[in-house]
Amino acid sequence: MRQGIGLTDNDRWPWLTAVAEAAIGAEGRPVIIACSALKRSYRDFLRAKIGVFPILFLTGAPELIGERLADRQNHFASASLLESQLQTLEPPAEDEDVVYLDIRMSPDEIVVFALAQLDGRTSTGG
Repeated sequence: MRQGIGLTDNDRWPWLTAVAEAAIGAEGRPVIIACSALKRSYRDFLRAKIGVFPILFLTGAPELIGERLADRQNHFASASLLESQLQTLEPPAEDEDVVYLDIRMSPDEIVVFALAQLDGRTSTGG
């Protein structure tokens, strides 16, 4: 990715396995996974390994995302990868227990909104 080349499925599977193993290793403690599980198959894999979980899905216009990527300094993923990421993206379906978060909100507003949406849910997404 540092070279401006997007990851393939073959690149992602070992990483997703490591993410699942880290979550399993939490041994009952609450876990937050922050990742770009871009495809349904990736999210299904994680659910099969660690159980059902709600998805907090950041949404925003590609132009705004591009602006923010371009403003980042010293990050491994450049704005040049945005198009390939969006082409790969399979947005979560309603049956995936998804909370949509608008990136036009401030980070603090996003946190407050997300916590309000998750309030009362269990670790099994219900």
